[in-house]
Amino acid sequence: MNHSAIKNPKVSLLLQVTMVLNLLLHAYKGFIVSPYEKPILSLMAIVFLLLTLWELKEDLVIKDLLVGLLLATNVLYFRFISQQGYASLLNNFPYFVIGYCLGLLFLYKSIPRFTMVLLVLLALAPFFYVLAVLKLESNGYILFFNRNEIPILLIPLVSLQILNEILQKRKHILLLPSIVLLAVSYLTKSRTGLLLSMCIVVMVAINDITLWLCEQRRKNGEFKKKLILVVLSALGIVMLGIYIFYLLWENSRFVTDGFASIEERFHIYVSFLSEMSLRDFLFGFRPQVMSVTHLHNSFFTMISYFGAVSILYFTLILISLYRYSRTSIILAGLLGIWILHSLVERTSPFLAGDFFIIPLVMSVFPAKRWNRKLITYFFKKKKGSSNE
Repeated sequence: MNHSAIKNPKVSLLLQVTMVLNLLLHAYKGFIVSPYEKPILSLMAIVFLLLTLWELKEDLVIKDLLVGLLLATNVLYFRFISQQGYASLLNNFPYFVIGYCLGLLFLYKSIPRFTMVLLVLLALAPFFYVLAVLKLESNGYILFFNRNEIPILLIPLVSLQILNEILQKRKHILLLPSIVLLAVSYLTKSRTGLLLSMCIVVMVAINDITLWLCEQRRKNGEFKKKLILVVLSALGIVMLGIYIFYLLWENSRFVTDGFASIEERFHIYVSFLSEMSLRDFLFGFRPQVMSVTHLHNSFFTMISYFGAVSILYFTLILISLYRYSRTSIILAGLLGIWILHSLVERTSPFLAGDFFIIPLVMSVFPAKRWNRKLITYFFKKKKGSSNE
C-alpha cells in the first residue's frame, strides 16, 4: 500500500480541474438533462485520461498498463459480447476510465486536501439544497434521481476524500463532508444510504477522537485534571452523537417502512441465479429480470457483464480487504462499506462505485514483478530493433 503519497509531487492545477469537472459532471447528471450528455462525459473522461498519462509518463510501470488493458477489455466485452444490443459504450466506459485515472494519481501524485474537500462539498451542496430547502420529492424520486441513487453516487466521493487523507497520513480526517453526507442520506430517506453514512461518520469520528485523546495524554500526562476534562468532553461528544443517531433512526424509513424491499431483492437474486447456466457464468449473459429492473447487486452485475473474469475482481477485493485490515482499519472499513452497499444495490460496475473501488484496489497492490518503467521499456525496445 502506498503511504508515501504526501512526499510525491502535487497534481498539476490543470489535472486537478479536469478531475473535479469529471466527477462533478457525473454528480450533476440528474440536474442537467442534455442530448449531448453522453458525448460530453465521454470526451471529458478521455481528456482526463490523456492528461493523466502525460503527467505520469515517467512514473508508469508495466503493471499500470496491464490494469488499463484489463479494464478496457472488460468494457469492450460488455459492450460487444455479453450485453450486445443493450449496452452503450459512451454511457459506461467513462466510469472505468475515471476510476483508473484516480488510481494512478493516488499512486504517483499528491492530490491537495483542499481540492478533494472542495470537490465533495460541491457534489453534496446541490442535493442538500434540493432536499432540505426546496424539499423536492415525488414517489421516491428527486428530480431524475431515485432516492437510493443519491447515496450510491455520493458515498464513493466522500470515501475518496477519506482515502486521500489517509494516504497522505493526515493525523485528523476532516469530518465535515461525512456529516453533510449523513444529512443528505437522511433527507433522501434511503435506508441503506442512511445506515452506511452513519458508519462512515462513526469511523472518522472514532479515528479523530482517539488521535486527539492520545495527543492530549502526551501533552498533559496520564493523571492530570486537564486530561480528565478532555476525556469527559470526548464522552459528551460521543453521547451527543448517539442521541442524534437515535433521532435520525427513529424518523427514518427503517421505522416507518421496515424491511419490505428485502423480499423484492430476494426474488431478483433468485431469478438471476435460477436462470444462470454454467455457460452464462463463464461468458456472461443478460438475465430476463434486467428487462424490468437492474440486479440491485454489484457482484451479480459483474458476473452478468464479465462472466468468469469477475472471479478475478472478487479475489482482488477480498485480498485488498485482508491487506487493509492489517494496515488501515478505516480503509478496511470503507471497503467493507462498499461491499455491503454492493450486496443490496448496484454501485459498480459502471456507476459511481467504480470511482472508489478501482483506485482503492490499485493502491494496495505494489508492482513487484511488473515494476519496469513503461517509458524505459518501450524506448529500449525501439532502440534494440533499430540496431538489428
